[in-house]
Amino acid sequence: MLSRRLDRAGFSVTCAESGTAALSMLDRGGYDLVLLDVSMPGLDGFATLEALRAKPELAQIGVIMVTARDQTEDVVRALKLGATDYVSKPVNFPILLARIEVLAARRRAEVALRASAERFTLAMRGSNDGLWDWDIANDEIYYSPRFMNIVGMGEEERVGTFDLWLDRVHPADRGRVTADLRAHIDGVTFLFQNEHRLMHATGGYRWVLARGVAARSADGAATRLAGSLADINDRRVLDPVTRLPNREWLADRIDRILQRTPGTRRPPSALVIVGLGRQRDIAHGLGNAAAERSLQIAAERISSSLRPTDVVTRVAGEQFCVLLDRLDAPTDALLVAERISAAVGETVEIDGQPVDLAPALGIAVDTGGYDQAETYFREAAIALDSARAIPEAPRIAIFQAEMEQRARRRLGLETELRDAVRRDELVPYFQPIVTMDAGRLTGFEVLLRWPHQRLGMVSPGEFIPIAERNGLIVPLTESLLRRVTAADLLPKSAGFLSVNLSARHLASDSLMPFVHSLLDETGFDPTRLKFELTESAMLSDEDRARRVLGELRALGIHISLDDFGTGYSALRLLAELPLSCLKIDRSLVMNADSDPKRQRLLRGIMEMSTHLGLDVVAEGIETEAERALLVELGCPNGQGFFFARPMPLAEARTLVAGSAA
Repeated sequence: MLSRRLDRAGFSVTCAESGTAALSMLDRGGYDLVLLDVSMPGLDGFATLEALRAKPELAQIGVIMVTARDQTEDVVRALKLGATDYVSKPVNFPILLARIEVLAARRRAEVALRASAERFTLAMRGSNDGLWDWDIANDEIYYSPRFMNIVGMGEEERVGTFDLWLDRVHPADRGRVTADLRAHIDGVTFLFQNEHRLMHATGGYRWVLARGVAARSADGAATRLAGSLADINDRRVLDPVTRLPNREWLADRIDRILQRTPGTRRPPSALVIVGLGRQRDIAHGLGNAAAERSLQIAAERISSSLRPTDVVTRVAGEQFCVLLDRLDAPTDALLVAERISAAVGETVEIDGQPVDLAPALGIAVDTGGYDQAETYFREAAIALDSARAIPEAPRIAIFQAEMEQRARRRLGLETELRDAVRRDELVPYFQPIVTMDAGRLTGFEVLLRWPHQRLGMVSPGEFIPIAERNGLIVPLTESLLRRVTAADLLPKSAGFLSVNLSARHLASDSLMPFVHSLLDETGFDPTRLKFELTESAMLSDEDRARRVLGELRALGIHISLDDFGTGYSALRLLAELPLSCLKIDRSLVMNADSDPKRQRLLRGIMEMSTHLGLDVVAEGIETEAERALLVELGCPNGQGFFFARPMPLAEARTLVAGSAA
């Protein structure tokens, strides 16, 4: 009767003739609820219930006991054996149906909950994250096995207080972790999220990302906080291009070395910063992919030059750091640096193009004097700046105290330079450009000089790089151009007036409006004006360079490629850009009179320039032998100390007057 009525109510019902048959059917699965009569032949209802509950896979199935006797002891016994509910005969069908629907709904909820839990468990396993659950009121926190694996915690630490976590946080990160945690517990933030370093069982730190959400009581107070912990160490400490560790990882490694043994009892160590000098040129000439490949090649070459115990990291765009631990002697650092310089300095071929990576190396040696990584980094970087100033390879410098003094001087000069530019204190100097054979004046290169009230005449090699870095080069150049184009400065017989134009100025939207305004105001003949630009300045944005230089040439201004022979030497620029002149760098001229290879190179430049219709000026001529060779090779013009040093305006006027006479 019950079966028929339940069928009509929409349930799928199967009848079992005995308790044994019921257990067999349940083993095959597919049932959500059991109506179990107490009185049955063979196994009675109680025995069947007990056997049913003994099966783990049936432990959660709902069981309603059906009994003809409304006796308290039967009900109690049934509930103790695991019955979910009971009804008495004669059965009140509406009551039974209501109880079945309640149990069916509960069953569906349990199934859904288990499915949800399984999905969550599988998702967390797939994400490789650790889990944690913090009972805030009792300060008890549960850590999942994956959490413990990330930081190397043992099984005995699986449940503990939150301090167990917090004590492992890197001291530099602990303040942020507690602040972010408090903000979420107080309801200020919707989510607790923080990246920090956790100490691993090995003694080092690993970067992790912790996320969590609080459960709150009716009054909004946080009662529990649960979430995940992700291992992000590779993302935080590995450079994506070279797959080398980064600066943060190295700083941690250095700090551990410095703390390992205090003072002079510590074995000597050294930090070597390797800076590459051609990255911008490679990126502009061959593209970013080629620049990245050059970094990878440099990383491979540096690594191949080291001992197994040394480590190499990439710490900045074109810079690598090498940590040399436990040296036999401080001088060993120089030997390693020389090996690195030789390996990285070999020409590399990228996309069929030979490229010089032009490494410079700065070394800081620790014999017990350092107490923190930052000092180590700073002094190695100061040494690198000195190494970059060395004209020829190997460009290697070891930190000395006077280097730091020069760095402090540069910092002071930067502030004073701003004031000097504002007061227009820098003055033009003029170096003659003459015909190579007869020494006839054809023009001047106009250079900036800084007569400092306290320091005397500051070298342009000292203040021009500062002006380039901080953007002062633009107002400096514009001030110089205003003076150069003044009507009463130099007569037309002075010839060309050449002014250096920086990459920063070429990239500025203000250049062309300034030039138009300048020529309109002064009436200066633009054909007497020549802008000198380096190859790197033109390569920084070739499309813009082509457009802007074309506009300058349309005005009559001449364009000279400066320092030819020192840059990337993309010869296609000679054909693609509107150039009128090449200036051969001093490095090609120097000692050329005794070097047949340089002579052949210079001859080729002269022939190429003639075919392209380009004028040529050789820079840095200092001896009669150099001048005579260049005349023989057909170089038309030159400048250098052999002819005249840069001179103030009054001397330049006297020279022009004498030349005219």
